Amino acid sequence: MTTARRLGRALVTAVALVACSTPPRGAAPVPEQAAVAPAPPPSARPSPALPATITISVLGLNDLHGRISVLPVFAGHVAIVKELRERDGGGVLLLDAGDMFQGTLEANLSEGESVIEAYRALGVHAVALGNHEFDFGPLGEGRAGDPQGVIKARIAQAGFPVLSANLLEKSSGQRPAWPGLGAGTIVEIAGVKVGVVGALTMQTPSIVMAAFFEGLDVGAPAPAVAAEAEKLRRRGADVVIALLHAGAKCQSFDDPRDRSSCEPDSEVFAVAEQLPARSVDAIVAGHTHAGVAHYVGEIPVVEAFSRGKAFSRVDLILDRKSRTLLRALPHAPATLCPDTTRLECEPGRYEGKQVVADAKLAEVIAPALRLAREKRAQLLGPEVKDSLSPAHRVESAMGNLLADVTLEAVPGADAAVLNGGSLRGIIPAGPLTYVGLYEAMPFENRLASVKLLGKDFVRILEHHLKHDRHGIVSLAGLWLEASCHQGALRVTLRRANGKPVRPDELLTIATSDYLATGGDQLFAPANLPRERIQPDLGKALRDAMAEGLSKRRKVDPKDLFDSKRPRLKLPTERPLVCN
Repeated sequence: MTTARRLGRALVTAVALVACSTPPRGAAPVPEQAAVAPAPPPSARPSPALPATITISVLGLNDLHGRISVLPVFAGHVAIVKELRERDGGGVLLLDAGDMFQGTLEANLSEGESVIEAYRALGVHAVALGNHEFDFGPLGEGRAGDPQGVIKARIAQAGFPVLSANLLEKSSGQRPAWPGLGAGTIVEIAGVKVGVVGALTMQTPSIVMAAFFEGLDVGAPAPAVAAEAEKLRRRGADVVIALLHAGAKCQSFDDPRDRSSCEPDSEVFAVAEQLPARSVDAIVAGHTHAGVAHYVGEIPVVEAFSRGKAFSRVDLILDRKSRTLLRALPHAPATLCPDTTRLECEPGRYEGKQVVADAKLAEVIAPALRLAREKRAQLLGPEVKDSLSPAHRVESAMGNLLADVTLEAVPGADAAVLNGGSLRGIIPAGPLTYVGLYEAMPFENRLASVKLLGKDFVRILEHHLKHDRHGIVSLAGLWLEASCHQGALRVTLRRANGKPVRPDELLTIATSDYLATGGDQLFAPANLPRERIQPDLGKALRDAMAEGLSKRRKVDPKDLFDSKRPRLKLPTERPLVCN
């Protein structure tokens, strides 16, 4: 039984208040013939005239990655918006665009169960699946069993709609018939029928652990969203919101019509442009851990960074009588907890009011926080002189450190390689704790190894450097130098003594099971036979790293990265293009 099954669930009780009144003393009696009809009860009195329009505020989270500690603060913001909507007869819709799980001890110790319980208490109306929802694999402590065991259990546990219109079974080409998983749903908010449809990024098959995505595939998001949106409208939806775990990256939010600060080839923008007119009325996005509050045509697209740093908001304004959408207004991401390295944060102000963290939700997540506290404080041994930060585009001291201890964990290995996307939180200065390592590399990978020829490893790294779809690799044991020669990219690998790696030399590469089994398609260019891959050496990668770190007395970033002698000597940042 996992830790998740031991977590307690918070119970919420309601207390009814009854009020009564008596006639004032000394009041003159009313003659029977002059009796007047009693005043109508408050519920029967005419209400103030409601405005001609009705506003539904859509509040979105994305890429929470298990940071449930910020949810009471988010609930305080929700309460303020609900009060605003109650005044004008509107309502609030709470959504999540995926990657709820994976990233904190508070979530991972329960394999995501604590996140689901928190969302139930928060009153989330619907969520989309993200790629990291598949990270836990089979239920239980081992790696055996149904490869999607955990995600199926979390969906069944949710009680709110979990959506993915483009997740498919390879065998049938249809959406998996998992209990609780849908393509879309209709939620009624203040009398408005809001359709919600979910979809996954097309990158999912290449970035999810291959063994955990077995038998599954992802279809193109736009056709799947359009088809489900049409079904929802036929079922009576007044408006339709798309929850897309696919995003964009923008720098400025001053003018939602101006996308000049946004990366032009963003997946969510492409999906929005492919959708038929009047297909969806707004998109809540995710996956890229960036901010978005912009229109694509007349569709507002919003995204709010990651790890609870902020939330997104779109106000849908409809004609109260006809329920016709008049306009949809995106808001810039609203800050919740700007410092994502801290477990908690102090509430600020929103809409002119002081935010008050929700005490009941804090009680719900308290068991998960307590369970993680002891593990967080475990000392690993070394003193970290200066903090180490992740870097996804360039070589980093953090990446080099984790590659070094991975190399040490596989006796006889020639090199170690890790993917840049696995580097997440900062390792702070001071005594290194388990949580420092955990926040830096929060994924539940196993230690693995791959055997290949020197020429194959060169081909792999050349292909990696020509593209920038995934974070740059961290390398240990070998030094890489890339250059352009007669219009072609040339990669040379050398050992610490300067001796070049021969093309026909058989190398053992220490790595993670994620990369070894096809993650990020790093090893794909070599087309390795199965017998060259050992996807599980019997140890969790983080535990292997912890053992290596415990043998060190200090960790100094200056010893791990030397700009004058980098491990990855590149003429420019990726992608490398030789003309």
